[in-house]
Amino acid sequence: MLSGAATASPQVWVQQFGTNATESAYAATIDGSGGVFVGGSTNGQLGAANAGGYDAWLERRDGAGNRMWMIQFGTPGFDTLLAAASDGSGGAFVTGEAAGNLGGTYFGSLDAYVARYDASGAALWARQLGSSASDYPTGAASDGQGGVLISGATFGSLAGVGAGFRDAWLARYDASGSLGWVRQLGTNGTDIASAVASDPLGGAFRLRKHNRKLGRVQLRLRGRMDCAIQLVGN
Repeated sequence: MLSGAATASPQVWVQQFGTNATESAYAATIDGSGGVFVGGSTNGQLGAANAGGYDAWLERRDGAGNRMWMIQFGTPGFDTLLAAASDGSGGAFVTGEAAGNLGGTYFGSLDAYVARYDASGAALWARQLGSSASDYPTGAASDGQGGVLISGATFGSLAGVGAGFRDAWLARYDASGSLGWVRQLGTNGTDIASAVASDPLGGAFRLRKHNRKLGRVQLRLRGRMDCAIQLVGN
């Protein structure tokens, strides 16, 4: 279900949609024109024929809640759309999981993918990022320079040797889909980059959770799972 207002405010509109299968909505971002992009997963035929297992989907609605377009895409395996960010030009960056060749070479298990769609729903580019283990994204944010920042977690060696059971990672792609950099950071325990936001100087703030001492200064663990915020330079 898609709602156009918070529960504390008068409801402007609400839309419910789906198939006779299972649908989930995970991501939303503004389109810059009063509307919204929404995305998620389906194991039915929501916007196109199902490619196999669970597919990702993305739609755009105007400010009145009318659907402008919807697309569905995937591999024969398990695919989702987990986060989205406006591209500043009427389109959207999206990221999710792929269990096959969705945006490039499939590395194994679950990979992360990043894609950019224009205002009409046409794919401009798609990229895939992964290791032989499971890698997944958790957040997306415009980098303020036409590109996108993606946060996530990995069970493998995505950008260096894994430090522990699960590491956090952060990647930056420019407007054309070129990978600027990817960073992997963790302790010998469990670490997840659960959200990302751009900083005005071209860096990124990353929100993390972890269950071991963190960083060169060895921040003290205060409980079973702590939170941390980190500024990463460009």
